[in-house]
Amino acid sequence: MRRRVLAVTTLFLLCCYSVVWGSGRERDSTLTMEQEMLRRIFEYGEQTRGRRSQGSSLQNNAYTRYNIEAQKRNFTLTFVPSMYAITHGRREYAGETFMTFDVDSTGMINAKRHLNVGTVPKHATTMEPTLQYLTPTVYDETIVNGTLLSPFHRRNRHYYHYIMTPLTEGRMEIVFRPRVYNTQLVGGIAIADRATGRLLTVDYDGEYDMIRFKAHLAMNNTDVTLSLFPRQVSIDARFRFLGNKVTASFNTIYGIDKTFPDTIIDSHDRAAMDTIRPYPLPQTEAEIYARYDSLKSVSDSLKTDIDADSRWKKILWDVIGDNLLNRIHGNFGKDGKGYLKLTPILNPLYMTYSSKRGLVYKFRVRLRWDFSKTSNIALFFKGGYSFKLNEFYYRAPLRYTFNNKRNGYIEIEYANGNRMTTSDVVDRIRATKPDSINWGALGLDYFNHMYEKLRVNYDLSDRWTIQPGVVYHRYTAVDKEGFHLAGKETEYNTFAPTMEVQYRPFGWRGVAYTLNYERGLKGVGNSGVDYERIEMDASWLHSITAVRSLSLRFGIGFYTDRNKEDCFLFYENFREDNLSDGWNDDWSGNFQILNRHWYNSSTYYVRANATYESPMMVLSHVPWIGRIVETERIYVSTMAVEHLHPYTEFGYGFTNRVFSTGVFWSTKNGKFDGIGARIGLELFRDW
Repeated sequence: MRRRVLAVTTLFLLCCYSVVWGSGRERDSTLTMEQEMLRRIFEYGEQTRGRRSQGSSLQNNAYTRYNIEAQKRNFTLTFVPSMYAITHGRREYAGETFMTFDVDSTGMINAKRHLNVGTVPKHATTMEPTLQYLTPTVYDETIVNGTLLSPFHRRNRHYYHYIMTPLTEGRMEIVFRPRVYNTQLVGGIAIADRATGRLLTVDYDGEYDMIRFKAHLAMNNTDVTLSLFPRQVSIDARFRFLGNKVTASFNTIYGIDKTFPDTIIDSHDRAAMDTIRPYPLPQTEAEIYARYDSLKSVSDSLKTDIDADSRWKKILWDVIGDNLLNRIHGNFGKDGKGYLKLTPILNPLYMTYSSKRGLVYKFRVRLRWDFSKTSNIALFFKGGYSFKLNEFYYRAPLRYTFNNKRNGYIEIEYANGNRMTTSDVVDRIRATKPDSINWGALGLDYFNHMYEKLRVNYDLSDRWTIQPGVVYHRYTAVDKEGFHLAGKETEYNTFAPTMEVQYRPFGWRGVAYTLNYERGLKGVGNSGVDYERIEMDASWLHSITAVRSLSLRFGIGFYTDRNKEDCFLFYENFREDNLSDGWNDDWSGNFQILNRHWYNSSTYYVRANATYESPMMVLSHVPWIGRIVETERIYVSTMAVEHLHPYTEFGYGFTNRVFSTGVFWSTKNGKFDGIGARIGLELFRDW
C-alpha cells in the first residue's frame, strides 16, 4: 500500500514538474523570441545607419496636405505662437505644401519649402510644432528632434514592455507600452519583417508639449538606404489650452517624382500645386477650398464698398495685433538671403518671475543677411527688464562671419552687466574728505556697468580656437549727486586688450580648456586703471545618451595686478546671466541662488559645478506627478572667494510643458545658509 501511495505521489510530482517545466520552457521560448526579434530590429537600424554614414547625402521630395479646425477658441488663443492666424473668422482651414528634404550622411534633415498654398490667412504656418512629427526617425534614439524615446533603439529597451505575436507572410506584430507614463515615451503597435527586423508599419500615440498626437508610418521599402525613413506619414493632433480646442490632420507622402528650381521658395501658386498633387483632394479639404474661394470672390467684389471702420478694424487686427502678439520670423530679400526673427512684443507668456528679480519682461531680435554660403552679417539683440530691481539688461552683438566653416567672425558687442558694488572708491573718497559727511546715506558704492567689446574668433582646427580682442568698461555711479557733493568724478573707465585661447584635446565632443587674459592699460581711451586678470576654465558636457547627460565645469580666476583705489572686479567666466531663457540656457554650470554681489567682491575665485540630467529619475515614477515631468536634474556646485570659503549649492529641478523649476539648498563657510527656488516659464518655448 505504501509503495502504491509512493508511486502515485511520485507520478503526480513528475506530472506537476513536467507541467511547470513545460510552461517555463514556453515562457523562456517566448522570452527568447522577443529578445531575438528586438535584437534584429536594433541591428537593422544600426547596420543600415552605418551604411548610410559611408554614403553621400540623399534628397527626397515630399507632398503634405492638412486640415485644421478651431473647434473651440477664445481670446487666449491669440497668445499662442503660430495660432494667431486662426483666432478669428473661419474655423476650418486646409492647405498643401511641397518640400525638398536633404538628408546628409549623419542623418541631419534640411528642408526647403517650394510651394505653400491654402486657406490660412497670409499663408501662415499654424500648429508649427506638429510639423516635426512628419519627419520621424524611429530607428534613432529619439523619434522627433531630440524628444520621444524610440522603442526601437537599443538604449531605450528598458523603458518599454514588448509583446510579440507572429503573423503570416513572415511578419511579426510588436505591441509596445511604456513601463512608466511619461511625456517622453510613446505607445503603439508595429509590424516588422521577422527575418531581417525591418519595420514595415509603425503606429504610435503620445502627448508632448501641449499636443496629443497619433501617428501612422508606412516605412520605405524601395531602397535600403531610405528604409530608415517613412514613405508615408499621417498625423492626427489635438491641442487644448484654457478652453481652446484645435484639431489638425497632416498627411505626407515622400518620394514625389517632381522637382522645382531652388529659386522657387514658398510660392503660393495654386496652379503649380495642381500639377504635382499625387492624388485628388479628399472631400473635406475640397469643400474647405470651395468655401474659401467663394467667400474670397464675394469679398473681392465688395472691396470698393468697405467703409473706413472696417479698414481700421482690419489694420488693428491683422497688422498691429499680429505683430504685437505673434512671433515674427521669416526670410526676406532676393532669394531669401535675409532672415528676421522677433519675439512677440506684447505677450504675457514671455514674462517670467523669480524671487530675485520679481517680474521680468524679455524679448529677442535676430537679423541676418547671407552674402554667400560661408559668410553673413547678423545682429542679435536680447533685452529684459526687472520690475522689482528697476533695472534693464541688454546684449547687442553685431557679428560679421567671414568663414563659417572655421567659425571665423568679427564681432562688436555692446552690453551691460550687474549693478556692482565696490568699497575701494568710497574708501579713497573718505580718506580725502572730512568725517562730517554722512557717507552711509550717500550710497556711493553702487555703480552701473556697461561695456563694449571687439573680438575676432577663428577655429584653427577642431582642437584649437583663438579669440583676440579689446574691451572698454564704463562704470557709472548710481547716486551721482553724492559724488558731486564729495567733489569726485562719477564715471570710471578701463581699456584692455584681451585674448582667449581654447583647447579641445578630443575635438568638439570632449572637454574644452579655456584661458582668458585681460590687461588694463591706463591712459588709453580715457582709461584710468591698470590691472591684469587671468581666468582658466575647463568644461565638459558628456552625452551619456541622446536625452541623458552629465555636465562638469571647473574654473579659477584672479587679478595679478590691480590699482586698489579705482579697480572694479569683473570676470568673464564667473558672473550672473541676467538674460537666461530657462532650462536650456544657464541652468547648468552656474550658481542659482548666490547673491549677485559675490561675483564682483573678490580678487580671486575657484568654482566647480556638476549637473546630471535624465528624463526619468525621481518624480517620473510618482503616480500622476510623473505624467507631467519631462526632464529632471541634480545639481552640485561649490566655490571659494574672499570671505566665503566654501559656498556650496545642492539642487534638484525638473521641467514640463508649462514651467521649469529647481529647489536649492546652500551652505556658507560650512554652515547652513538657506533654501531657494527658481522658476522659469517654458510654456510654448519650442513653438
